[in-house]
Amino acid sequence: MALRTWSGDYVRVAGRDEVDARANQARIEARFRLTAPGDRPIRHLQRVSLRPLHTAGFLAERSGTLNARGATAAGSALFTIELAEHAAIGFGWVPDGTALPGRPFDPLPSPVASPRSILTLHFFERAGEPVTTSAQIRRALTGPAPSLASWLRTMSADRFRIRDVGIHGPFLVPPVPAGAANPHRLGHDLLLGAAEASGIPLAARAVDGVIDGGRTAIVHIRAGGVGGQVHDGAASTPSGLRIQGRDAGVGVTTDVDEASSAVLCHEASHLVLDVRDRYGSRQPLRGDLIANRAFVGDWEPFVIERVGGAGTVAAGDVVTLRAHDGGYVSVSDAPPRVVNVEPEPANRTRLFTVQRNGGGTITHGAAIGLRSDSGTWMTAELGSDHVVTANRAAMSTWETFEVIKQGGTGPIRSGDSICLKSAAGLFVSAETGGRNGTGSDADRQRGYVWGGSTGAGQGGSFDNADANYSTVMLSLYDRIRLGWVRPRYLTPDDRGCFVIRPFLDQRDALVLFDPHNPLDWYTVENRQFRADLDEVRSSGLVISWVREDRDYWQRWLDRADDPEDPGIGLHLCPAVVSAAAPAVPPNMLARPVVFDHAAVTKRNDPGAAFTEGEIVLPLGNGDPSRFHLSFHAESAGHVSLCVL
Repeated sequence: MALRTWSGDYVRVAGRDEVDARANQARIEARFRLTAPGDRPIRHLQRVSLRPLHTAGFLAERSGTLNARGATAAGSALFTIELAEHAAIGFGWVPDGTALPGRPFDPLPSPVASPRSILTLHFFERAGEPVTTSAQIRRALTGPAPSLASWLRTMSADRFRIRDVGIHGPFLVPPVPAGAANPHRLGHDLLLGAAEASGIPLAARAVDGVIDGGRTAIVHIRAGGVGGQVHDGAASTPSGLRIQGRDAGVGVTTDVDEASSAVLCHEASHLVLDVRDRYGSRQPLRGDLIANRAFVGDWEPFVIERVGGAGTVAAGDVVTLRAHDGGYVSVSDAPPRVVNVEPEPANRTRLFTVQRNGGGTITHGAAIGLRSDSGTWMTAELGSDHVVTANRAAMSTWETFEVIKQGGTGPIRSGDSICLKSAAGLFVSAETGGRNGTGSDADRQRGYVWGGSTGAGQGGSFDNADANYSTVMLSLYDRIRLGWVRPRYLTPDDRGCFVIRPFLDQRDALVLFDPHNPLDWYTVENRQFRADLDEVRSSGLVISWVREDRDYWQRWLDRADDPEDPGIGLHLCPAVVSAAAPAVPPNMLARPVVFDHAAVTKRNDPGAAFTEGEIVLPLGNGDPSRFHLSFHAESAGHVSLCVL
């Protein structure tokens, strides 16, 4: 065997009193015979001897140095083997990365400027509307955890603070008139005009008549539903005071509960830290009809009516289908020709010809097809997440539906209530109002819309930029970017096991970087549930894939015929690799377009963090990387990561 050191060189015996680590190859002088007393198998904590192949002595220790003068395999010539899987190396021994050219975060970012001033305005638009109090808002801003101040202090190790420069309200703001040409700008003008009229000293925050959002962040709060958004805050007041930069609007509960505080943190991170949203995802283009129901409820029955009048429905008849709300099933003219429910009287887009192999009367349980007036067939394709469209040139498996007569069997007659079951065994449902994005040329070009829901994006429950209603930290990527964390680096060639301690205890942070593939890399940290500070759904090692270069994202967008700017890539990573679905490509553009991305990526699964097991980390497209890792749970929440 050979012994290789951290530097990559090998231990060698150059003479009986000269043992060093200067061999750059495992030549004869750097090779040893490893034996255990009695020729027993080598196990953890086994006592062993090391005998150089080219000398007669054994490797021995004397006064803290090694020599090759051991006469027998005993005493100072015995060494204890500690297998890394059982006794991992302390995190302090992980390389700091200074010897890795091209590594991420080189040089390490300096901490962002602190403190940042925040001016808070809370308002209502109608008498009797619920309001909160300045005391409740102050608690959410600067009080004990969970608050914006405690959240920032936790992540930054007290390097970043906010300065509360005033909480004012509640005051009345006139609502924006319906149909206003620029409702956001008008809303800001009305808000700030009302604040000025209420005697709030806005001018005290101005320089030369301008409040600069880069110096004083303005947050306006309204009680009611929880949510938020950051806007360009260009506005002016009746006195001529101007506001420039961005501001944040936040909706809170009247008692400013924990979800309200989390949303406040999320919007503040956009405003003062330039953090990007990461809950976006690709959603299939869809109309009101979708075939995803396992059971029949209120939305699954349709009334079938013959255009030719009363009677039994037969193959070749032209029919209409009325949904539960009285609207007609209708095919959109624009590609991909999704199927909707329209309230207007029936016209050609509402007409379908019923077909059945072999012809004849349509009966309960028959397999039928529905051809639109333009000649295309209705389809519920499993590969499209059960979206119903009418764009197929021929009737085949996914264009076939089993017709179910409600409340009986036998022939289907005009006026009967029926259900349609797809080839996947799921019922067609009329989710009136469920359509999305079909009016956009860009959406039709790419065949999907950009949407998504919080917590179902790239970070799952581990990143407030995704799970913005949850008390969780920002991603490790953002915390390093903001200069709050100094990571250490491992490559696929740094074989060994390393103890990763909980971040909130010791701030251990890793970057996994492969010099042979330097553009795909990963962040690793140990996240443990901490009430009011970091309420993750799964405790253990969190591994996130990162790819920052615009060319990479442009290639994937081109492949999808998506005209989106490649800067969207910074909303699509860092992307958590879940221990519950470790082979799923972390790059969303490398996965099929589905409605429920969280069900695919399993980033919110109770077993999403790594504590045990073995994995080859996927590259963004799902191909294997060179990182072959295993994980071992230790005491006190520690987890050992082994590079195999």
